Order: sequence, then C-alpha cells, then structure tokens
Amino acid sequence: MNSNCMKMRRKIEDSIGYALEADEKTEIERHCAECESCRAYRERLLKDDSRLAEFAAPRDESIRRVQERAIERVSAAEAAPGRRFNRVVAPLPRIATIAAAAAAVIIAFMVIDLIRGAHNGPVPAFAAVQEKIRKCNSVIYRERRWDLGEWTTCVHGWTSSGVRREEYRDSITLSHEEFRTGALVLTLYPGDRRALISRTSYAFSKCVSESLAAHPVREANPVDAFANLYNLKMYFYVRRERRSGKNTVVYEHNLSRPGRPSRNTIWVDLDTQLPVRMEVVRPLDVVGSPSFCGVRLNDFLPEGSRAAGWIDLKPDEPYQVLDKFRWNASVDTSYFSLVPPSGYSVETRSVVLDGPYSEFLGDLHSKEIVRALSAWLSLSGNVFPDNFRDLADSTRVKPLLLAKFRRGEDPRKEFRNAGREASKFSRGAEFELPHRDLENNPISLVYSGKGAILGDSNRVICWLQVKNEPCYMIYGDLHIATSPTPPKSARE
Repeated sequence: MNSNCMKMRRKIEDSIGYALEADEKTEIERHCAECESCRAYRERLLKDDSRLAEFAAPRDESIRRVQERAIERVSAAEAAPGRRFNRVVAPLPRIATIAAAAAAVIIAFMVIDLIRGAHNGPVPAFAAVQEKIRKCNSVIYRERRWDLGEWTTCVHGWTSSGVRREEYRDSITLSHEEFRTGALVLTLYPGDRRALISRTSYAFSKCVSESLAAHPVREANPVDAFANLYNLKMYFYVRRERRSGKNTVVYEHNLSRPGRPSRNTIWVDLDTQLPVRMEVVRPLDVVGSPSFCGVRLNDFLPEGSRAAGWIDLKPDEPYQVLDKFRWNASVDTSYFSLVPPSGYSVETRSVVLDGPYSEFLGDLHSKEIVRALSAWLSLSGNVFPDNFRDLADSTRVKPLLLAKFRRGEDPRKEFRNAGREASKFSRGAEFELPHRDLENNPISLVYSGKGAILGDSNRVICWLQVKNEPCYMIYGDLHIATSPTPPKSARE
C-alpha cells in the first residue's frame, strides 16, 4: 500500500455515512476500480455501516415522534390560557410547567443523540448551533436570490457591534443604526472612487423621548438576529452529508404540502457546529412567475407562446441560497470601517428628523406619494390621474406599463423593467383605503389632480395630514410644502 492508497483510505473512512459530492465520489470510484486492496477495504466499511444502519432504521420514526411531542409540550406550556394573568399573579406554576417541558426536550434530545451516536457519532442539537452563532463576533456569506427571472448575488457581512456590509456588482454599502440617535450609511462606488456618507439624526419630541425611556428597546445584534431566524422547534435533523469537502449534518424545516413545496434546509459543519450553507424553497406561485399590477411574463411573449424556462424554477428548486460562510473571519479592519478609503471623493448628506413622530411619518408618506405620482406621469404622458385610487387599479396601470415596455424585443428585459417600474406604485395601493400608521394615528388624504398641468407650482393637487400635525401639500410641479392647517380646498 503506497502513500496514495493511505490518502485515499482516509477519504473512504471520512465518507462513510455521508452523501458524497460528485467529484469526491468520482475520485474514490476511479481509485477503487484500479486498486483491489482499497476496494476490499471500502466494502468492509460499507458492510459495517450497513449493519449499524439496520439497527438505527426502526428507531428513526420513533425519534421524530419523540421530537415532535417534546416540542409540543413546550409550545403548549408557553401558550397556556391565562398566561398574562399568571405572569403577574402566579408566575411560579407557569415557570415550573415550562421548565418541566424544557427538561423533557433536553432528555429527548439526549436519547436521540445517543441512538444516532451509535451509528454516526454525536449530532449537535440545533439549539447548540444557535448558541454557537450567538457567540460569533462576525459572519460573512454570499446570498444568491432568484429575482425577476435571473439570479442576483450579494455578499453580506454582519458584526456583533451592529455594522452591516453589503457588496453588490458596482457598489458596497456599510451601515450602522442606533435606535435612539440615528443611522450612518457609507456607500462606496469603487469604479468611480466615489463615496457617499448619509447621516440621519433623530430628534424626537419630548413625549416620544419619554416613551422610549419608559420602554427600553434592546439594540439589535445582527449576528444574534441571524441565529434567531432559525427557531429550535422548527428544525429537525435529517441526514449527514459531505459538502464542500466538510462533514456536515443537515437540518430541515419542512412545511410542504402536496404540490406546494416549502422548505428551509441548513448544512452545519460538524467540526465547528456552524452553518456552511442554507437553501430556501417556496411555492412557484410565490417566487416563480411574479405579477406586477396585473402584468405577467406572458404579456411580453409572442401570441401563443408558452412562458420561457428562464423565469420558472423547478418545483423543488431553491429561490434563495446562502453559502461561502466565514464565521469570526479575520479580515482587515477596513472591511467593516465606516470611514471612506483614502483616494475616494466624498459627498456628505445629513438629515435631522425633528418634531413629533407623526410629523416624521407625514414627511415620509408625502415623499412616497410623489414617487408614485412621478411613475404615473412618466407612463401617461405627464397627465395626472383622475383619481388617486387609479394608482392601485391594475386595469389602469397595466395598459400604461405595456404601452411603454412591450416593444417586441427581449421579453426578459421588458418584463423586468415593467416590474421595477410597477413597484413604484405600491403607495397608491396602501392609500386607496382609509389608512392609519403604526401608532394607529389617522391619516387624511385629499386628492384633486384631475386636469392639473404638470409644472403648475401654484396649484395643490394633493394634501396629506397625520393626526393633528402639519399638513403636507403636494403641488403641480411635485414640490412639497407644509402648512399648519389644510387648505380650504385642494385647488386653493
């Protein structure tokens, strides 16, 4: 037996009990076809593994039932009737109930791990994986997402201190938000050696400040939030698998129904007990063939043609994939720095959000309405809609989108462009009906743009008011002004 055989036998040992990647399987098969000794060695290991699998197989269904019953006990204890009363008057019985249920879960998982360990060695409970994630100070990973018939890619970076980094094809964004004081966003354009710094400061009214002081809000830890995305009671051990040269265990959260696959799958490195890959599968009617304001892919295809394959995922194909994870990555300090690199031209923008909270919402909503009106004007030949609800009426918006974007050219590009333009009408859909903000403040909206001329800086075409705060008036040239009281009429 030479050194190559020794190396190959280690790979053979490492592969037993795991699903192999194609290149690893090919390499082992090729060597064993040529080496009788290694072929016999692999067959002996496979026979031993098969005997252990036969021993564990009858227990697999029992294990799953034990998991589900144990989790149900915790869920039932947490959702017990009268829990709000018990929290104040008699918390001890409830705590004892939950503790007993949690103990059952722990015991169940210990038994499960002992049974699995007899076959493949210890498998970490998913709670242990979550705890490992929470102890990390940073994570960097790649996200690929199916969007309008094409894969888009972004590299994310999160730190426990709250800094986030997103790398796109032509830009890099770093941000840090502090709930009470504001946010800092640094956007880099490497191709132009240009940097944009956006600072947003919060200066809420006294009543809002007092409310925040009375109800402390825990600052979000992005890495910790990443762990919280994957709840213990949702994920179960599925199998072991060789992935990217690592021994991994696979956990799955499966909500699939006949004809409607819905599943989250996570691969965890056995050595580090940290994720190395995640996949999300959703029903095709959610991500496969989107519709915007009634516009679909078929609207851009030649008559009689069927939807092209580029827009359709296979029924069991993930639309979101996270991979290339680096946990506690040792990177240059500049990687998460909010200071522009040397040699970049810098532009700075600062915004102070002052006054009552509802006034801040009035400013936000009025800008979103201007955005929706601008999109309508670009499609209608600069003619304002007769009614504001037209912005949410697909029978009116769809013909405008098709007239602008359907040219009989590349249907993929035309459909994507129409979809991106249609997204600007989202506020029209929200304000079509009586509306309230997150604090349940009433929002008043009056529109009188029918017949208005674009560019008329003296005519109010729309005004909006949140609660009893200043009125935000939108004029015919789409500039916004505030007034203590609403105009007597929209025309005035």
